[in-house]
Amino acid sequence: MSSQIEGFLANQLPIRYQLHIPAALKTAYETAAQIAKEEPVFSMASAQDNHGRLISWATDFAILRLIESGSWPFDYKWETFNKPTGRYLKVLLPESTLSISQVQDRHHPPRKVGFRGNAALSNQPYLFPQMEEERKRIIGLPSFILIHGHQGLKFAHIGMSKPDQKAWMYRTENLLDLPSEVGDSEVPPIEYTEESVLTLKEDIMKWRRDNG
Repeated sequence: MSSQIEGFLANQLPIRYQLHIPAALKTAYETAAQIAKEEPVFSMASAQDNHGRLISWATDFAILRLIESGSWPFDYKWETFNKPTGRYLKVLLPESTLSISQVQDRHHPPRKVGFRGNAALSNQPYLFPQMEEERKRIIGLPSFILIHGHQGLKFAHIGMSKPDQKAWMYRTENLLDLPSEVGDSEVPPIEYTEESVLTLKEDIMKWRRDNG
């Protein structure tokens, strides 16, 4: 089953696009650190305790820029949580979806919450291939999750969780260990640079101004 899912991921998000993820995450983490250092509001103890939220926003921005710049040939949408307390970024792959989550333990899927549980139900056909086509259609598209380190950037994986969200059906190796060389791939990886950090920071600060 894991080899089947691995092949499906390679079809949905080819390695040439997975190679963009390490630089995007490094840019996001460095951007969050710079904003926290330079903006007085983020020096408060309560803000420091919630630095992960700043990382999460910066990560969303970094992935969003891959799409809006054309580096990723996919679409996206902002989905509302089951309890409408906010929205999360959903990347629309050809026949699946990708969401993003910070985790402390890479060995387990993110904690069970409503919106993620609904998405995980879409992975049932991999466990039950004999499931009727009509039920597969109703359940929806398979769901991948991009997970990354909660405070420091020490790992990044793409996984597909079991419907009960207690274990992985499949999880990649650490994407941060992907080679920087792409061989004969037609899409080169995006480099992490100080300029990319500054650009992302400007985008985030503009978003903050526009959204109060």
